[in-house]
Amino acid sequence: LYLLTTLDADDDEVMPSKGDPLTQEQQQLLHDWILEGADFGSWKGNEAAPLVNNTQPSTPAEPHPLDKLAIGIRSVPPAQYSRFPKAHIVPVSISNALLRVSFVSEPSAVTDLDVAKLQVLQDHITDLDISRTRISDKGLKAISTFNNLTKLDLHETEIGDQGLAHLRSLPHLRSLNLHSTRVSNKGLQALASLKGLKRLYLWNTRVTEYGYEELLIALPNTEISFLADMPYPE
Repeated sequence: LYLLTTLDADDDEVMPSKGDPLTQEQQQLLHDWILEGADFGSWKGNEAAPLVNNTQPSTPAEPHPLDKLAIGIRSVPPAQYSRFPKAHIVPVSISNALLRVSFVSEPSAVTDLDVAKLQVLQDHITDLDISRTRISDKGLKAISTFNNLTKLDLHETEIGDQGLAHLRSLPHLRSLNLHSTRVSNKGLQALASLKGLKRLYLWNTRVTEYGYEELLIALPNTEISFLADMPYPE
């Protein structure tokens, strides 16, 4: 019980500042306590109560899946992007230096030469979209040097079986889009060595059902879209 009291110096009458008056017995008890030194025991009125922190510790941000791949790679200053006027270049994450490159503006004007210029970023490019461009099998030779490439989109280009052989040197390639290209069963032989491939899109190509089934055996852990009604690239 916490009482707010005042003590009248003339008559020693003790009264609460609020509420009903104290009884004579309560007044006497309080009077005696004050005369004896008003011992508070171990309680200290000026001691601040400990602060209770009810906030949960912040959860560390989840690492980006490509952070490990980007170890040791320095960021490219955005000012350098202007060296590639046809390309749209953006970082894949704020936590690493890897880049996503596409040619969304007038892709039909993009040639093998434009792709070859990107070789100065060969360690940085991890996601490359050159769909609907004029890239040929020759252009894929330049792409074979992109050591950290994980995603490559070639749909609706003129690439064929010969160019796919260059992709064997891409150890981290996880997604490959070849729909609406001239790729046939012969080119699938090169793809069979890409054991780390997770997604492959082959519909509207020259690949036959036989070639598709053979590739399923060679790449049992790869999700292969062969028909147009199968899942489209993310």
